[in-house]
This record gives sequence, C-alpha cells and structure tokens, in this order.
Amino acid sequence: MSTQHRPMTADDIGRVLAKAAAFDRRTVGEGDILAWFDAIGDVDPEDALEAVTAHYRQTDAWLMPAHVLRHVEQTRRERARAAITAARQATPCRHGDPGGILATGEPMCPRCRAQRRLSAIIGGNDWSAGRLGHDNVPWASIDEKPVNPQCTEGDAR
Repeated sequence: MSTQHRPMTADDIGRVLAKAAAFDRRTVGEGDILAWFDAIGDVDPEDALEAVTAHYRQTDAWLMPAHVLRHVEQTRRERARAAITAARQATPCRHGDPGGILATGEPMCPRCRAQRRLSAIIGGNDWSAGRLGHDNVPWASIDEKPVNPQCTEGDAR
C-alpha cells in the first residue's frame, strides 16, 4: 500500500501481469500490456500489485482490469475511513478555530472540516445546495454537513 499515488508505466503493467501469470499461467505480450495500460494505467502500481494478490486469495477466476479497479477503490475507501477514525481519535475538537464557516456564520474547527470532506469522498455524496441536513436546514456546501458527532456547531439541537 503506497501513500503517494503515481501513475503506472508500461514496466509496472508488465509486473502486474507477470504476477497474475504466476497465478493463472497466462501469457503476456505487448498487446496485453497496452490494453491493460489503457484500463488501469492511472492506478498506483503498488495498489495494483496488491489487488492481484487479493484477487487470487479470494477466487480462482481469471483476473481482469475491472477486478483490479474494484480492489483499488475498496482500498481507497478503507484508507479514507481509517483517516477519519484517526482524526476522530486524535485531539479533541477546538471549536472556534477558523477552518470554515457554517451556514449560521459560526466557525468550524479544521478537524470537523476535514471529516466532512472525507465523509463525502467515502460516501460518494454530492452535498450540494438544496439538500437538507438532519435538522431540515439546507446545506449551502459540503462544509456545512455535520459529520463529527462531537461538533454541534450548526446543529438545531
């Protein structure tokens, strides 16, 4: 698992396919590398290699680019969830630090702001204008969606 994302090279794709070949005895040629590069070239190489191992731990089905992409997406979501958990357990909220402004005009701490953004990424939600929050007040942006249960700023409680 890498912490820095870098796109793959043709050599990286070759390594991914060579690893798959070790499991399923496929033959790998230049055409395979080009086709797989088009399909998964934007994936981090370490994540792609991890996806091959994870795939063959779970099934004996022939590995395809979609399998790699699904595993990489799942890994990305797990990392984001872990980051949210770590942020929640780190330091207590320091409400009043200007990290954003709620619809009420009150400041929001940087930790709550980061958690809101990560939650939207994980959930794939579009917290755009017009959506209603749990207090039936429209959110003007993602920065106004309460995520941190310790943060009551902007809540109608």
